[in-house]
Amino acid sequence: MIEEVFLSLFTESFEYFYREWEVLPEIELAFLSKRYDLSKIDKVVVVGAGAIPYTAIFFSQRIDKPVYAIEKNVLAYFASLRLLRRLKISTIKVVHGLAQLHHDYGNSLIIITLHTLSKQMVMDQVMGSDRGSRIVVIRQPSTQNAREFESACLDGFNYEIVEHKQGLFSFIISNQFEGS
Repeated sequence: MIEEVFLSLFTESFEYFYREWEVLPEIELAFLSKRYDLSKIDKVVVVGAGAIPYTAIFFSQRIDKPVYAIEKNVLAYFASLRLLRRLKISTIKVVHGLAQLHHDYGNSLIIITLHTLSKQMVMDQVMGSDRGSRIVVIRQPSTQNAREFESACLDGFNYEIVEHKQGLFSFIISNQFEGS
């Protein structure tokens, strides 16, 4: 995380980081666009946005909906605000706080990033909300990366899986009917 905060300070470093990782949301968006009507969501919520909120930036440029980037680490929060200001991106609202205490997940595309801590508590909060439709993308590590990143239990959920080359998976859970 400290490395990401440091990289957020330099435009060239940000651009390299963004190009390196933009393939994740790119693949997710392609998958989602084929299966779900994204025009029915009201917003995009990125949990664990980080100092370089590349997922929030990606979706703010591709989906014409408000984007909220939730970050609990105060250093990453301020680095993210500074980076977005420097890049003149005003379409993303960065929220400092715990995602498991956030209550506005209804009618949303929610992305729970790989680096999110307390994933299970966040999932419980997101899935416990009965208001509106939700499409949840939760990035989980492969078994060889399981020691580095936290996972959430998806038992009892119907989900689809998107595999990435970086040793992780995106699990898609939705209460929106496909293609509707």
